[in-house]
Amino acid sequence: MFFLLLFSSFLNQASLSSIIQPVSVPITFNNFNPDSCNNGNDLICMGSVTAGNGYLSLTPEPYSTLPPPLNKVGRVLFHQPVLAWPAMFTTTFTVRISKFPDATGSGDGMAFVMAQDNKPPPPNGYGSYLGIMDKSTQDGVVRQLAVELDTYMNEYMIPDGNHIGVDTTSMATPVAAKSLNSTGIDLKSGRNITVKIDYDGAKTVPNAVYVGFTASTGLLQESHQLLDRVFVSFPIEFDEKGQSKVDGEREYLAEICTIGRLRHKNLVQLRGWCHERDLGLARLIQNDACVTTMMAGTPGYLAPEVSFSGKATPEFDVYSFGMVALEVACGRRSKGLFEENSLVDYVWSLYGKNALLECVDKQLEGEFDEEQVKRTLTVGFASLHPDCMLRPKIRKVVQIFLNPNEPLMDLPHARPNAVYVSVSSASTADVGSSSVATADETRTPDDKA
Repeated sequence: MFFLLLFSSFLNQASLSSIIQPVSVPITFNNFNPDSCNNGNDLICMGSVTAGNGYLSLTPEPYSTLPPPLNKVGRVLFHQPVLAWPAMFTTTFTVRISKFPDATGSGDGMAFVMAQDNKPPPPNGYGSYLGIMDKSTQDGVVRQLAVELDTYMNEYMIPDGNHIGVDTTSMATPVAAKSLNSTGIDLKSGRNITVKIDYDGAKTVPNAVYVGFTASTGLLQESHQLLDRVFVSFPIEFDEKGQSKVDGEREYLAEICTIGRLRHKNLVQLRGWCHERDLGLARLIQNDACVTTMMAGTPGYLAPEVSFSGKATPEFDVYSFGMVALEVACGRRSKGLFEENSLVDYVWSLYGKNALLECVDKQLEGEFDEEQVKRTLTVGFASLHPDCMLRPKIRKVVQIFLNPNEPLMDLPHARPNAVYVSVSSASTADVGSSSVATADETRTPDDKA
């Protein structure tokens, strides 16, 4: 799979008009099915668009129609408008553009579009217009912005028949264009191409737009498929703190997009994620750089020090990782560190009895590499040490998993017990309180928390 990173677009034409209320939530489509274009769903499909087989076909597929599908235009839009400015957005999508079998040529391409309305594509927008505009809508008649993936060399096209470009009012004179011939990317190769677009507050469009895709053919046939897409829009905040928050969210969503496309036989595919209320192993809702006023997380995965420190730290995440490692190896869920019949106590007690492998998931029926499982379990409960400063660094964890000769951590035979107490202090100047933690106790497996 190719990954194509498109440049950000900065435009300066000022204009204000829209009475519709845009949405500013993530728009995600990981798969398309025959119902994707039905009325009442999230997509508006127009022209030659069809859905099925896990993707959208914006123009007809090979041999799907007779006579040959020439001069076809397809457009698909998200059914609600989204905020375009003052805003920033990030979108990532995967396309597949292919020549027809046995065809001597192909054309014309497809584009991501920010349209001023949800009307059908221009009636004569086939061929080199890519369904974005036609002769009657050029030169500023419509207010839109498109990022084109052009696959045909017309007499006026810049710079060739394998380029990306940004169009606003004219296909012949794009705002920006770049050939892909030197990159090794052939847009019409039939391979999956992932495109990422970052956009910063262009004002050539209304403040709310309909986002989607268009594609067209002319006198030559070509297949244009959309496999998936993620789109997120953020209102622009004009102070430094707000801008930092937006940038952080964009980086977070970019990681989600990357993880969502990862395919590996030993990894579970990401099927969904929560953005509005950050479900997870150990996420905090923060009101400044590090301290929380409200805590969120799944019981059992939260480090014990969170209840008094309220801070997110690397050690905090190591603890969550350790709990997952134990659960995977043992085939058991954990509700918490100090619950009755604690999974952590159970594993650590077996470690003290030199019988660590007794806790391994019974469904494996003994079919596992003993040394690898021992290392996984040891890393797991070492990461769950009550004293956050005695947990291994994640660098050490990685080295243990990658290098079988990397020594394991030295651990006591019984799980240490951390005690957290609140200490009040007073002076003539002020009155305050602080929290301290000690981890100088150990307990036997039979002790209660």
